Amino acid sequence: MDDIEIRLARRLKRRGYQVSVNRESGDYIASLGFEAATIFDVGVASGTSHLYEAFPKAKFVLVEPIADYEIKLRKNWGDKIDFDFHACGVGAENGQTTLHIPTVAGRVLGTRATMMAFDEAASAHTSGIEERLVPIRTLDEIARSYDGPFGLKIDTEGFEIEVIKGASEMLQNCAFVLAEVSVRRRYQGGYRFSDFVAVMAEQGFELHDFIRPPSPDATDCDAIFAPYRSAKFDYRDAKLSRMTSKAK
Repeated sequence: MDDIEIRLARRLKRRGYQVSVNRESGDYIASLGFEAATIFDVGVASGTSHLYEAFPKAKFVLVEPIADYEIKLRKNWGDKIDFDFHACGVGAENGQTTLHIPTVAGRVLGTRATMMAFDEAASAHTSGIEERLVPIRTLDEIARSYDGPFGLKIDTEGFEIEVIKGASEMLQNCAFVLAEVSVRRRYQGGYRFSDFVAVMAEQGFELHDFIRPPSPDATDCDAIFAPYRSAKFDYRDAKLSRMTSKAK
């Protein structure tokens, strides 16, 4: 923010309001300065517009276990981004698993499809759950056909840790991971937010930013992780920098 925006934000804060930028935008994600030649969008559904807008020149690898989404993706994004589509799930090892697709209020919610089993509270909101047997591949295997550096987005409805477990090689050449991370109990045997942070730490990644922060009303949040060895974690203090600049 410039000085005028900062002063305005301070005035609003004194009156009980909080001003923040729209982080679910291509401009904001691009401003974070990540560089990636190939970006994997795992659990793509109908697309992730702010990610595509942030990296217009990247190669995209769209991965989705519901193969029906490919038609919509090619219609909406075929002339906008360069992408390959893989009709499969992603996990810790190659194989097959059951995908659970819920119906809520008469609508089949493919965006809520999961390879986890819903717990009792989450199941109470559904009127039915379709089960499909789908193939599973590891990201390490898929990524071998593409050039790095990589970027990774994961939205797999509670299966995110399994995705990371199968990506240890790929993550060594990964600039960022944008993950939808659960913050509520909704799956049998589901993880805690702290579990995901720990798994990312084991891979050398630390929390860098929230694109969609946790809130009391949300079941998940969108968090960006970056390699701790990167310059993203060098010391900086914006407030002290401004004070130093004004003192000169």
